[in-house]
Amino acid sequence: MRGRQFGPTGGRVPVIGIGTWNMEQDDPSSAIAAIRRAIDLGMVHVDTAEMYGSGAVETLVGEAIAGVRDRVFLVSKVLPRHASYAQTLRACEASLERLGTDHLDAYLLHWREDQPLAETFRAFETLREQGKIRAWGVSNFDDDDLREAAADLRSKAEEHARRVVREAQESSRELRTNTQKAVETKTREAEDAARTRAREIVTEARSLRERVLADLTERRAVLERQIGELRAGRGRLLEVYQTVERLLREATLLLVFGSRPSIRRALSAQLGMTAENVAVSGGTAGRAAGGSRGRARPA
Repeated sequence: MRGRQFGPTGGRVPVIGIGTWNMEQDDPSSAIAAIRRAIDLGMVHVDTAEMYGSGAVETLVGEAIAGVRDRVFLVSKVLPRHASYAQTLRACEASLERLGTDHLDAYLLHWREDQPLAETFRAFETLREQGKIRAWGVSNFDDDDLREAAADLRSKAEEHARRVVREAQESSRELRTNTQKAVETKTREAEDAARTRAREIVTEARSLRERVLADLTERRAVLERQIGELRAGRGRLLEVYQTVERLLREATLLLVFGSRPSIRRALSAQLGMTAENVAVSGGTAGRAAGGSRGRARPA
């Protein structure tokens, strides 16, 4: 069966379908068999309406498509007297129950009467958003009715477009505001973290400086103590050296000149010693020398 794409749904629908008007007057078994035979032959576009047999035909169609609903493009229609917003919603629910399905592939306004089209179309949109119909449209409209319907749809499309633009603008503003707030929050957090880390680094630096200063102070005290000890030792060594040197000079001079009074006086003046000390030292040296000589004579 040759098909054609049906509106924006993307599905393909056979160009020849099966109508069910006045089928309530047929034998129910024959009517059901005819619908099933049509589906088997590829005429899967099945059209019905709540008006047909006051709902009885929808019940027959429901029995005929049981088990093959996924193969059928199912269309029903709402009566104009039921075409207000609330009544359209109720009429669709009733048709779905009679057809034994949870959705219609298309739902049509059967013909035009006095009910404002905007109310009917609003109900259709609600049903589509609820998933109870996939598409909606009109039936038996003349040119003027179609132009009015088209104008209403254009108006709604423009309003929808304006609403979408407003929502996009609001979302954009909200996004910019939230982004700015997030950036400000992150910036504050980064600044707080940086300040906290800086304080920690300063505290660590101060602690390190104090430890280094304490260590340097301790080392300086040790060095100063060692230097003092070295200086004291050097002074003592110098005193010992000077004492030894003087004693050596004294001993040398006494050994050479200690027996002469004139030399003894000169030495005492030179060495800062009294004549008696020189005499004693000389006498001691002389006795030591004489004793040595005296002990040597017997030999």
